[in-house]
Amino acid sequence: MQVARLDILRLYKDLMLYSRRITLTDPAYFRRRVVKEFKNNKILAKENDITFAYQVQRNIYCIIQYSLSLSERSSIAASWIRCVAPIMFLMNLIKKPNLLNRFQHVAVNFKHTIDHSKVPKVNELDLTEQFIRGSGPGGSAVNKNSNCVVLTHVPTGTVIKCHLSRSQDVNRKTARELLIAKLDEMENGTESVAAQKKRIEEKKYKKTEYKKKKIAQLKSEWKKREGLA
Repeated sequence: MQVARLDILRLYKDLMLYSRRITLTDPAYFRRRVVKEFKNNKILAKENDITFAYQVQRNIYCIIQYSLSLSERSSIAASWIRCVAPIMFLMNLIKKPNLLNRFQHVAVNFKHTIDHSKVPKVNELDLTEQFIRGSGPGGSAVNKNSNCVVLTHVPTGTVIKCHLSRSQDVNRKTARELLIAKLDEMENGTESVAAQKKRIEEKKYKKTEYKKKKIAQLKSEWKKREGLA
């Protein structure tokens, strides 16, 4: 593929026009970086090197346009694109074109998110709440005050007793969180939030153990190869 001079000038113009849309960082700095990169590439003589440099910067511009089209739905995303991306990402992408390959892995990260859509909602009318005195260390703040919360979910008969704090308000809030987690496990089973977190942790643990075994194996093979075993 032979890159025409007109294509390079058009790309340079597009990047300069993009600098006008930067609002939360210095547009002049972005323009200086673009000018510097184009000047550095001006000394390239081989056609393959020229084509490679052009494709890298062209891909950057395409990513900018695509990101801006998506960010129009979110002002926060638009602010990030116009502020952080030009400096931290786009310029690094010129020096490290292999970063482009990471875009295909973006969707994979969503597999590790936890689905909260099935978590049951608790109606306060379905709850009975009692306050009793606590026990254990803590002195009179624990043994003489009714800050222990006993929460009962009437429809299921589930009882939660919470005395994790000396504050009654904190215990009430915590008791409801524990109740929701318990009902989630009862209703959703393997699809509950706790089960999803457990699977993610188990997967991370297995991955870590695999890396440890792999490193130990490579180390052992290296020692044998070097005669150190």
